[in-house]
Amino acid sequence: MANLKGDMISIGVGPIVEQDILPKVLLDFVEHEHNFKISTVTLSSEELLENLMNGRLDIVIGTFGEEDVPTNCLAPLKYSNRFVGVVRSGHALSSHKKVHLSELMEYRNISPSIPKNLSFKASLLIKDRDFTPSIACESYDIAKRVVLNSDYVTSGPEVLFRNEFLSEQLVKLELESDLIWECRCLVKPERSLAPAIQEVIGLFSQYMSPVEMP
Repeated sequence: MANLKGDMISIGVGPIVEQDILPKVLLDFVEHEHNFKISTVTLSSEELLENLMNGRLDIVIGTFGEEDVPTNCLAPLKYSNRFVGVVRSGHALSSHKKVHLSELMEYRNISPSIPKNLSFKASLLIKDRDFTPSIACESYDIAKRVVLNSDYVTSGPEVLFRNEFLSEQLVKLELESDLIWECRCLVKPERSLAPAIQEVIGLFSQYMSPVEMP
């Protein structure tokens, strides 16, 4: 286990990381020869933590705030992106440059299940309004298709919709109150010492920022 040569590194990611950062990391992985293999799985934030703590996963990258990092884990990397609303061209909200989150939630919506820390932040903005999506779907590709062909709305990190905004297929709605999505890479201290784990963290560090360790 000192070098983990020929071993399998198990990586767990959240649905947003799966669609934004993970494809870039996997492309980097195939461009170089490594002495180990990797496996990936996509889970909710709660499931990621559970599987990290019981040893089924070596590294997890998901929607974790600073307060979500267990005391017996390291969080060497983090990444954040602004949350935006998304509608189709011609939608009743499409002429709005900015909307309040409560205004967006007046429409049926499709999005991944909302992590606890993000849901709490959103609940402070919309007070008693339910933030649970009308359709909980972990794939933003499917969410984009539904929004493009209906009056459903979605919301998420701006980076996930960059191409659709540039092509004007979808319309970006800035939120009046900033809602920031953030994720962190978590690993157990004893596992972080393994060279293969360090290599994997290095791959992710190209797209995430280092966190100063205490």
